[in-house]
Amino acid sequence: MTCPYCGIRAETHNFLTPGQFKYLRAYFEVLAQATASDRDGQYVIDMDEVADAAGKEGAKPKFYYAEQSQQNNYSCTACGVSNDILGRYGYCATCGTHNGLSELKKEIKAIRERMNATEHYQSAVKDVVSAFDSYVRHISRQLAVRIPMTGRRREEWKRKGGFKFQVQRVNNDAAA
Repeated sequence: MTCPYCGIRAETHNFLTPGQFKYLRAYFEVLAQATASDRDGQYVIDMDEVADAAGKEGAKPKFYYAEQSQQNNYSCTACGVSNDILGRYGYCATCGTHNGLSELKKEIKAIRERMNATEHYQSAVKDVVSAFDSYVRHISRQLAVRIPMTGRRREEWKRKGGFKFQVQRVNNDAAA
């Protein structure tokens, strides 16, 4: 899998959410009880209990887990897989393709449609430049994190780009 925010690739289990870990822990507890038991029989995680608890206030079963939608649900242009991320830009969790160019094209198309409908050309130009600037800043941040730089060069990037970034140490084995 690929982290949708930084693009680092790693095994799937490295990307589990706390809710998913909670569900898996409950599942493996039932599995451990079943395998340790001297009695034959069925051991069940009652999914009806999960369904009954959904949408209700109060205590949920310890194995209850519900996905939460994020801000940007998009389909990857390279592989077609649906991704749901915070923010506009990110990487496809499946194939690692960055969505920046497709997001920029989508925004330019919306601006063009708005311009054709309202004939507000000046605001359309400003909006296109702003969209392009946002995309380039994002790409610049990604490059700044991935490219080794001297302290002087890093400070120059910060000054010119007007943004803050942190250098992340990447485990080359995990990123491969």
